[in-house]
Amino acid sequence: MLGQFVSVIAGAAGAALAITAVWVWLRIAGSSTRSTAARAAAPGGTATGAAGSGAADACGASTHLDLAAITSTQVRPTAPTALRWGLGIGVGAGIVAAVLRETTTLVNGEFLALGTLVPLVVAEAVMVVWALVRPASAGMAARALGGGVVGLVALRAMPGVLANLANLRDPGLATVSTDAIVHVVGFALGGGLVVLTGAVVARAAAGASARVAAWAVAGAVTVAAATHVVTIIQYLMARRVVSLPRAGFRAIVWAINHEGLALYALLAILLILPIAARAAHRRATRAAGLTARGGLPAVPDPAAPPLNPAQRRTVRGANRSRIRFARATLLAYAGIVMAASVGVAIDSAEPELSPPEEFEIVGDEAVIPLERFDDGHLHRFAHTTTDGTVVRFIVIKKNGVAYGVGLDACEICGPTGYYERAGKIICRLCDVVMNIATIGFKGGCNPIPLDHTIDAGALHVQLADLEGAAEVFA
Repeated sequence: MLGQFVSVIAGAAGAALAITAVWVWLRIAGSSTRSTAARAAAPGGTATGAAGSGAADACGASTHLDLAAITSTQVRPTAPTALRWGLGIGVGAGIVAAVLRETTTLVNGEFLALGTLVPLVVAEAVMVVWALVRPASAGMAARALGGGVVGLVALRAMPGVLANLANLRDPGLATVSTDAIVHVVGFALGGGLVVLTGAVVARAAAGASARVAAWAVAGAVTVAAATHVVTIIQYLMARRVVSLPRAGFRAIVWAINHEGLALYALLAILLILPIAARAAHRRATRAAGLTARGGLPAVPDPAAPPLNPAQRRTVRGANRSRIRFARATLLAYAGIVMAASVGVAIDSAEPELSPPEEFEIVGDEAVIPLERFDDGHLHRFAHTTTDGTVVRFIVIKKNGVAYGVGLDACEICGPTGYYERAGKIICRLCDVVMNIATIGFKGGCNPIPLDHTIDAGALHVQLADLEGAAEVFA
């Protein structure tokens, strides 16, 4: 389960955070654009925003009380239509491309990657410039650009998500099994955490200024674009299209080896949004003559507008909402960071092989009593050949009369070995679960078969066969 959970976080969290940044900026800047248009259209150019005036009129408040700024988290954030279309088209196109890539020769993975990365980097560069030059303006062109960026990001992320889905079931196991269910749960938890993080950040960011949102989206998209540029250079270097100087090559290698830092950078940049929104909320609350939690101060501010009980209840509710979303944001961040650090470290840790057991050498044979295998677990043995090579072999009892005997290596993964976990025999390199019934037979990632005989209640293996296997472990 941990493997699926971590793989989803690593593959989708960065894309989800980049989409969240674009979403928040277009929503906040779009609201600013509509408010400006409303004020210009109002008689005398002094019309207030619909949310603020509606709240004030409903409660009979003074025009100096900005309830819209205080209660912004109580308004459910909605994505611009362009982003919804971009996300939908990107996900759909990603699914189609992944299916065609696996089932036909119509789609080349490398060409698909370059064909999406180049326009994506161009669109990201334009978006960064737009956000910095016109932070409070998000008209139709900006929304279309945002939709294009979101669509391309989703298109690039989908093949990895589908690959994780395809790997939920281990080969050789039943479609419906405990392991399959555990893997599905891990995948669902990882995907749920990614979606939850984007949702709570978008909700907690309500109330931040358009300028702060623009700087946040510029930073987040710049980080995403940098990772995409590194990927493009990798492809071009592999094809020998470009050649970098030593310093440039070292920089690319460093970026590849530390690609996980991009996720932390995105998390840090997006944290600016809820912090700025909280600061704006505190200012609006103090301007209303209330404490930071929405209560009445010990010494009332004579300059503050009068508040009736309904308004105070509204402010207290908004404060409770902000606190809940602030806590949810911190919990989601903690989950992402733990998965990307501790989870990855645990999941990528290489399992240690059990120490070899002793056996008796009789003449030119290794002799092991059969009762040693009655526990049904994996047993490992090692023999040092005349040239000093340590040859390992494994034995497991498959049923009442059959034993699986093979080298602790396979033709595909080499001498990395096998280990036992929860009653299953697993390849140490590719993490594939072996079908115990096929151990001792050739094929796939099965252990290389080792000739043996059963006689007088013991397993006999020729030392000559072990000497001949030295080249596998050399």
